[in-house]
Amino acid sequence: MKAAFKSILFNLKSYLVTIFIFTVIWQGYSSFLLLNNLKEQTKENIHQNLANIEKSLSEENLILLKETIWKIKVDNIQKIKFSSASDFNFLKSKLELGEVSAPRFDTKKYVFPVDTNGLNLGSVEIYVNLASLYYYSFSKNIALIFIVSISFIILLIMANLKTSKALMEVEDKLKLLSVGNTDEFEKTINQISENSWAETSGFKRFLSTYLSVVKEKMNLDKELIHFEYRYNIMREVAHGIKSPVHTLNVLKNKLDDKLDDSQKKLFKIACDRINYHANGILLRQNYESEGANYTKTNIKVALERLVELKKAEYQKFSDIKLLSSELNNDVASVSIQSLYEVVSNLINNAYESIEGDQGTIELSSYRENDHIVIECKDSGKGIPESVIEKIWDNNFSWEKRHGSGIGLSLVKKIVETHWKGKCSVTSQINLGTCFKIEIPA
Repeated sequence: MKAAFKSILFNLKSYLVTIFIFTVIWQGYSSFLLLNNLKEQTKENIHQNLANIEKSLSEENLILLKETIWKIKVDNIQKIKFSSASDFNFLKSKLELGEVSAPRFDTKKYVFPVDTNGLNLGSVEIYVNLASLYYYSFSKNIALIFIVSISFIILLIMANLKTSKALMEVEDKLKLLSVGNTDEFEKTINQISENSWAETSGFKRFLSTYLSVVKEKMNLDKELIHFEYRYNIMREVAHGIKSPVHTLNVLKNKLDDKLDDSQKKLFKIACDRINYHANGILLRQNYESEGANYTKTNIKVALERLVELKKAEYQKFSDIKLLSSELNNDVASVSIQSLYEVVSNLINNAYESIEGDQGTIELSSYRENDHIVIECKDSGKGIPESVIEKIWDNNFSWEKRHGSGIGLSLVKKIVETHWKGKCSVTSQINLGTCFKIEIPA
């Protein structure tokens, strides 16, 4: 009952419009039939009163003529006129009965000839008010219109009742999603029969799609909460790092006597990189947001410093040779810290790929048309062809001792998204791998 009531309210405007259209069409048809009947009745009355018309004209009896013409007039005729033929000239003008005022815009005139035995007695004109005829038809048919309209509405309600119940059930089940109860909602969808309205209309597919979107959103919300949690931990760690780094910078002045110039540079570079990453996390910055502050960096100078730093970092792998050769002296519009981040990740991967303590890592740069190319080659175990297409994906790591799956995806993001450069890799099993970075000069 509740579903039926809601269905009536929802479709009330449509019901009223439908009833109005039905009434107009029915009234038009009914009035048309009534008008035709009126014309046929007039012809019949003329035929029945021909003898009296002829007699009144022959005897010049005006009273009899008026009585006869009045008998011809039927209901809904506003006015009737009789015009005699030229042979009967005792009528000085037309004989008018009924409303004598001028016909209105909604008045229609019809003319009927009056003939008897081949003798033309004249003509009869009738004036019918169409608005009055329409109103008369409506007053006679109002009960029928009411019954048909009510029956029509009842039939529509009965036809839509099943659909309305289905929609009401779906509406109730949709409330389950607001509290995260997707399992119960999915069970409800599965219970919809194959020959039901929801199935045939495609509404079941819509609900299934909606459910999948809701599930995906819920998963994304969980990931977002997890991400925010991890980011807050990162901020706490970054904040904690800044204090000991400051202490290291203070101690550096006291260690100057014990460090040579090369070691001082390495010490400073290492502290600067830690500060750079810590500040980036605390200020919610990343490499993409640095574009406006980029300065021109000498590729050769930056790579030579990085090689020194990485040699010191990987001292325990002293038998692995880290070489820098053919370094290009060109300048690129990239920050030195982001350049360190990109190339450092490539060198780290190269160290990880070399099995045992013997091997070489060669870093080089050169000019190629309007790009500066940086290559990092290693003599490691190589990467299978099936893996190469995945190595740039975030969180993907392959046979690394300390892999997180972040390094190469970060390299691709910096080079291609912000630098508008290009990353590529070639590899052969047991022979080594070559990473190639192209930077616009």
